[in-house]
Amino acid sequence: MRGIFSLNVLERLPNEWKKWFDEDNNCHLDLLSSSMLCKDISYSSLKSFIKRCEEYSLSSVLKSRLKSLSFEVVEETLTSLQKEKGKGNSSSSSSIQNQISDAEINFSVGKVCVENPWKRIRQANGKKKHEVEELSSFMKKMKHFTKTDQIFDIGSGLGYLGLYLHLVHGYKVIGAEGSLSNVNASLKLQNNCLRTTCPAVKFIHWNLDDDGKTIEQAKLVTKNDLLSCTCSCGYDINSVMDVKNSPTSSYDIVSLHSCADLSPIMLKIFSNNENLSSLVSLSCCYHKMLPCVEEEELLATMKTNSKFKNFPLSRNLYDILEKREFKMNTFSLRLAAEESLCQYHNRTKTRNKLTEDVISIAFRAILQTVCEQNGLQMKKRRRHCGKKSSYSTFEEYISIIFEDYLFLTSSNDSFSNLKYLTSQLLQFYLKVKESLKYIALIRTLQLHLQPVLEGLILLDRVLYLKENGFNYSGIFELFDDAISPRNKAIFAFREKFLNL
Repeated sequence: MRGIFSLNVLERLPNEWKKWFDEDNNCHLDLLSSSMLCKDISYSSLKSFIKRCEEYSLSSVLKSRLKSLSFEVVEETLTSLQKEKGKGNSSSSSSIQNQISDAEINFSVGKVCVENPWKRIRQANGKKKHEVEELSSFMKKMKHFTKTDQIFDIGSGLGYLGLYLHLVHGYKVIGAEGSLSNVNASLKLQNNCLRTTCPAVKFIHWNLDDDGKTIEQAKLVTKNDLLSCTCSCGYDINSVMDVKNSPTSSYDIVSLHSCADLSPIMLKIFSNNENLSSLVSLSCCYHKMLPCVEEEELLATMKTNSKFKNFPLSRNLYDILEKREFKMNTFSLRLAAEESLCQYHNRTKTRNKLTEDVISIAFRAILQTVCEQNGLQMKKRRRHCGKKSSYSTFEEYISIIFEDYLFLTSSNDSFSNLKYLTSQLLQFYLKVKESLKYIALIRTLQLHLQPVLEGLILLDRVLYLKENGFNYSGIFELFDDAISPRNKAIFAFREKFLNL
């Protein structure tokens, strides 16, 4: 909601939308459901906005206009090709993809299939368990067509996915993670889970940059050659990994919520690495993507026409957007990474919760606007600042904010005239107080727009894969969006590894 006051968003709302909002005392809650929203709305422009958002949401587009991108259609196509070509029998034993036996999948730790792996991976919360289980099941479906038994996990985090894939499905896993503390935590978890130093699961500390060097390093990793980076223990990766050529000599590359530019980097690695048989990518934090070098100054000044290095990736989409003079900005990317309407509905079911959420957004927007007007920056004193449960009035909010934040001038000096800042905040609050109720309307309409913007980003990435020759690629809705809103997985197969 940053910029809601500086860009006069509340004033620019159509008057008939405000009128409808004022007429219905219960519309705050009704807005949370599109079916309830469209029901009994006499204002055509509002109804039209909602319906168009629904029509162009990614889920609707995949069901209507782009059915060929669904995993079910791709799966059906590949299954038909398998049947037509009579593959998968003994006559195809010369194929590299068919040289794996069930026994070979278990590697050096014996039979690793564990009935309840969460007894060993105890730290994972309910959301993470749901994500890991669903993604693992999807990887198993992918494996039916590639027979690959090795995973290259990008942005492996705390190692939950890699360990689960190994314990349940017998995969050999290399996890690449940019945070050294996460790598160390992964290694600790690995020792607790496997109760041994297992050569079939390795976690390496590696910051993947968006350049050709990273692509070449990834090729070395997947060829089991020397990589010019070290694991968290400080040893040479080749001696630590102690891996031999796999029967399939290929990897499936996967990421569970790779942040910002990491997903585009992953797509570039996959496109340029002939040793990667398939890709599954779930993204997040689109707003953290870096701008093009020449656009960094525009971004810093909060102008809304900035471009990003990795959006669009597709040449075709780039041409279309250029022709229409349409450019995504940080606000758009931030909205694309927001919670789903379903999740928001579940989180704000009661009027108290909804009011609390609206107050939090409104007060934060006022604070940011006043700070910008006075050339001030905010710096956190602690990790969690301005908790919603700690205040109910704006005066209480100001008191808490002064405890939670430092205020800095443009020269990075501490700003100590809090009395002046308090008066500025209260003055601005009184100025906009009567219009704050419309934030609930804007917030909900934003969340109707969210799947449209996210869909544009993800479709751009699929188009990039198509343009690079990956015909069997698309998007699959993997998670329950009430649990995990970033639930769309981009998938792709490299044809030479398909078990056809």
